[in-house]
Amino acid sequence: MAVGATGPSHEGTAVLVHGLWGSPSDWTWVAAALEARGWDVRTPDLPSHRAPDAGLAADAEAVRVVVRGLRAARRPVVLVGWSYGGTVATVASWGDAPPDRLVHVAALPEHPRPGERRDRSRDRADHVHVLDDGTCVLDHEWWTTRGGAATFPAHVRARLARRRPASQGTTGEPIPVAGWHDVPTTVLLGRDDTLLPRGAALLVPPPVDDVRQVDCDHFLPFRLPDLVAATVAEPPGPPVTPRPGRDAAGARDAP
Repeated sequence: MAVGATGPSHEGTAVLVHGLWGSPSDWTWVAAALEARGWDVRTPDLPSHRAPDAGLAADAEAVRVVVRGLRAARRPVVLVGWSYGGTVATVASWGDAPPDRLVHVAALPEHPRPGERRDRSRDRADHVHVLDDGTCVLDHEWWTTRGGAATFPAHVRARLARRRPASQGTTGEPIPVAGWHDVPTTVLLGRDDTLLPRGAALLVPPPVDDVRQVDCDHFLPFRLPDLVAATVAEPPGPPVTPRPGRDAAGARDAP
């Protein structure tokens, strides 16, 4: 597994997990902001975007191996997932060597559904092409000229990697386990995110109670990398304790 790395770390290590059809370079701007704060960064390249028979389980195990290695070296670890990467982080954070903290960026912590196949409607969405090997990919030209990336900052668009095919297992495989039940978790959402359900902040399950909203859409790592980095670099909160639920006041504005 390819893992981008920087170092040495003064503060800790952030493991940044890319989203569907993405690549480790999608974290370029967040990684630079974290490095400026003295953080080491790992950006694993998910197997599902390199092999058509690898899916969510393979992605989660690849990330878990990275986190386990860092924990064995007694290094503070924050596991960060953007979009589909949040689903990967949900599964990867469960086990014998969990991260010290989870950050979901434009992603909701999901409950385990071991025997339930997940919704694959994104595979059939507009501007998504299904290839001969069964993988699917977002039309990069559409995304960069008329889709979400068309309004990214110019310096981001100039270095933006092409969207890559992803296996059917990214959206089809069930979620067997979830680590956010036991790991301090922050959820960072954009108020204008049309790729998550309406009122997404109210759907974050307890015991997760650190839910923040900002004026942005789904693409926070590209539009607000400094804010994402600042959120990741915060010290972990207190140990997780069960909470009865959340009302509309439970989601706060990010600083």
